[in-house]
Amino acid sequence: MKKSSLIEDLLRSTLLNTDWTTPFRDGMDSARAIQNYLVGLSSYMHEFMTPMMNASRYLGDEERRKALTESPSDNLEAQIRLLRFNMEIAEKGCTGTWRFLNDYLNREGQEFLDAWYNTLCSGEGATVKDVIRNRMETLNRIAHEYPKAIQEVGEEFGFHFERGQDKVMAETDRFILYKLTPTDSHVSTDDGLKPVVIIPPYVLGQNILGFLPHENRSYAHAFANQGIPTYIRVLKPVADHPAVQTMEGEDDVRDLKYFCGKLKKIHAQPVTLNGYCQGGFIVVCDMATGELDGLV
Repeated sequence: MKKSSLIEDLLRSTLLNTDWTTPFRDGMDSARAIQNYLVGLSSYMHEFMTPMMNASRYLGDEERRKALTESPSDNLEAQIRLLRFNMEIAEKGCTGTWRFLNDYLNREGQEFLDAWYNTLCSGEGATVKDVIRNRMETLNRIAHEYPKAIQEVGEEFGFHFERGQDKVMAETDRFILYKLTPTDSHVSTDDGLKPVVIIPPYVLGQNILGFLPHENRSYAHAFANQGIPTYIRVLKPVADHPAVQTMEGEDDVRDLKYFCGKLKKIHAQPVTLNGYCQGGFIVVCDMATGELDGLV
């Protein structure tokens, strides 16, 4: 009777002192984390799929045009080369993705094992509940808070050439060359200094180089705010300009040569080309042609 009574008291104490809402709350946190993950994933896929569909449409239009002017064997050979190129890119992308995913799962796996140990054995450190709560908060920031913050800062982020603060110096069918105005009101541009032409990356675009100009977080304005004549070459919107859609490397170097020639006449000295990321690669290719000799 004493043993039975002891077991009954132990069960009664366990039932009374256990917070039965904890598993429910943890389950809800996990569900919210999964929901936020799916929201973020769908947003990412939408940003990826939209330009891919546009590119597919351009490719289809070009293939229909070529079908009337080029032989089927040449078209087939071009398609095979394009397929091989896409497969190589996909292979590199998948390899990098799996490597990153493997490293991530190794880190996460160890953290969850430690959390389970702390939960079951009352060890020091984060418990399973803590880990799930942290993941939920992180995913919520990525899926909801960060996009909202980015949208709210839109008026301050990047370049706003439509406001007319930066002067258009030259233009082609593909590019516009702007002269940047210093954001520091105490600085004036010294046109006697050697001019700098910034070439942004094609994919990321120019705004990444003017992150938050009025908070001194702008790569481009870091030059302009020292009084250096600073110019930036901006690609016109591809959807609105057919010349951009069919642009080749030769067009890039011809337009850049035109811009540099105008600036050399204005400043009476060669131009410094400042290519950033993919823009740096383009500048190297343009320089290698020899077309910019004497201008840069």
